[in-house]
Amino acid sequence: MTKHFSQYTSLQRFSIVLLLVLLFLFVVKRTSMRGDIDEYALMTVALASHLSPDIRLDDVQKAQALMPKHRAYLQLTADGIAAGREVPKPGFFLGRDNKVYAIHFFAYSALAVLPFKVLQAVGTNPFESFLLVNLSFIFILGISLFQFFDSARKATLGLVCYFLCGGINYLYWSGPETMSAAALCAAILFYVRGRYFSACVLIALAAMQNPPIILALAFLPLCRFVISYQADLSFFVNVSKQFSVRMVLALGLGTLGIVSTVGFNYWAFSVPNIIVKVATSPDLMSWQRFFSLFFDFSQGMIVGQFGIWLAILLMLGITFLAGKEKFKEVLVLLVAILFSMALAVPALTTGNWNSGAIGMMRYAFWGGMPLLFAFFYLLHENRKAQRQLLQLTLFLQLLCTISAFSYNEIKHSPLARILLRYAPNLYNPVPEVFAERTQHQDGIELAVDRYFIFEGAGGRKKVLFHAQSSASDRHLCGALALDPSIGMVSAGGGWRYLNGEIACVTEQTITSEAFSQSNLIAFNSGWSGVEHGGGVRNGVWSDGEESLITLPVAASKQVKGIKLIGHYFEGNRRTRISINGRDLGWYDLAETPTISFVPSSTALRIGLRHEYPHQPSKTPQFQDGRRLAFFLRSVTIY
Repeated sequence: MTKHFSQYTSLQRFSIVLLLVLLFLFVVKRTSMRGDIDEYALMTVALASHLSPDIRLDDVQKAQALMPKHRAYLQLTADGIAAGREVPKPGFFLGRDNKVYAIHFFAYSALAVLPFKVLQAVGTNPFESFLLVNLSFIFILGISLFQFFDSARKATLGLVCYFLCGGINYLYWSGPETMSAAALCAAILFYVRGRYFSACVLIALAAMQNPPIILALAFLPLCRFVISYQADLSFFVNVSKQFSVRMVLALGLGTLGIVSTVGFNYWAFSVPNIIVKVATSPDLMSWQRFFSLFFDFSQGMIVGQFGIWLAILLMLGITFLAGKEKFKEVLVLLVAILFSMALAVPALTTGNWNSGAIGMMRYAFWGGMPLLFAFFYLLHENRKAQRQLLQLTLFLQLLCTISAFSYNEIKHSPLARILLRYAPNLYNPVPEVFAERTQHQDGIELAVDRYFIFEGAGGRKKVLFHAQSSASDRHLCGALALDPSIGMVSAGGGWRYLNGEIACVTEQTITSEAFSQSNLIAFNSGWSGVEHGGGVRNGVWSDGEESLITLPVAASKQVKGIKLIGHYFEGNRRTRISINGRDLGWYDLAETPTISFVPSSTALRIGLRHEYPHQPSKTPQFQDGRRLAFFLRSVTIY
């Protein structure tokens, strides 16, 4: 006899309804083959065919038959494999056993294998298996929300918030974004409720595809410690209460999952992570990228979680205005912010910053899950949260979601376009983001001699140019140069934004060939001899902690800025500049900044105090007693 629906437990009823909703989501829309489609599709075919993740020519041919629209794209991989190249195609690498592997790990594809074979057997598109995997993790997230709130209504609200924080944007992608985000959020919810093994297994699965998520194994215990802290007990007693055999074993299990990926990479490629070797660079890390991940108006976390952030601030504000001391809630939020920031740091090394995305970038999507948990926690603690606040949150998140579907990675978001047209000084994105979205082209090479212009309203312009190039000067000023006193913003790596009206001035550049002409430039102290090694090796090294230059200035000329062009010796990153005895602060001369000052018609005495002057490494073949810091190649006077 069929059991009456009302006789099921609340969790059972919630699970049944959630399954029906997820089934509906599976039926109404097909999987979008986006992201690293060739990697995950080919790994799934390989695992389904021969139970190993190495990619073979017949695997590519099977995938081409199943995805005829992507035949030509997949053929690039086939050609590379047939040619025996070490990198058959970006995203694949030849292993030590002379077999080809994808650079991403195969956990996501392994989870898709069983549904892949089932769907193939019933005659439907087997790559819908990716969507089934994604929906499975959404189901797990739903269960974790129910157990956290002990309420079907609030669990449903939590799922709606997740979907409106990028969840629906990436649900239909054939990649591990949904798995990573849902697993991470569910793991936090499980862990703070004492479900250690469930949490750590989820973290392991998510971190296999996005390794920074392994940091959760450090932050989850910290988060639970803050939440369960008892003020009537000493700090050390509170710490000791966090440890148990179950907890230690669970954390060990999660760590083992990550170690397995490291072991595979060592076995296949002789490195702990092949992606770090071939697709990332520490040199790409910058504060501009860090800020961009959270606050870029086209793809930052803010465009996907603005309503959640505002709700967190409002809930905390309402609590404190009511005279309630809720320091625990503040501490939980601080831990969540630190957690999210820690997840962001490794992502800064990625090569393609303006990545394929729907709304906020993929790293921001799963990296924002700790902040979404903070929202859930505050909602749990403020059981009488005003309905108007929740309605405002959902409304703002709905706007974020609708906006995300209106543009892509080669278009500025609606908000970004408004700012660029009417207030360009308020939006200064990472150069790659501005260039590719302004030109509507992916993969633009940011060569020094290129510049990019966004035409705003009322004659406003936003110009991106490199400080070492004169191309933008020639285009905007003809034979003159851009006035260094007008508003410019550093975008990192020597790139500058010019916002608003354009002004031009004359310039004079003193190159290394003229360094011996005292009527143009005098190296007073702290400099070595002029070198002529060719190209960027033409110039003069600083020698010692301080260096002084004098530039004669004609009485009829008003100098308002200079530019010192050169490069640093290893270990040096900045220089303290003074003009005629006036300290102007630290500058990173490698970014070729324009150093502006009060116009002067007298000789300029330019002082440089170096951060870390030191001798080159001494070898029998190379003896150099100089203390090097900065190599000056030319000086430009405005």
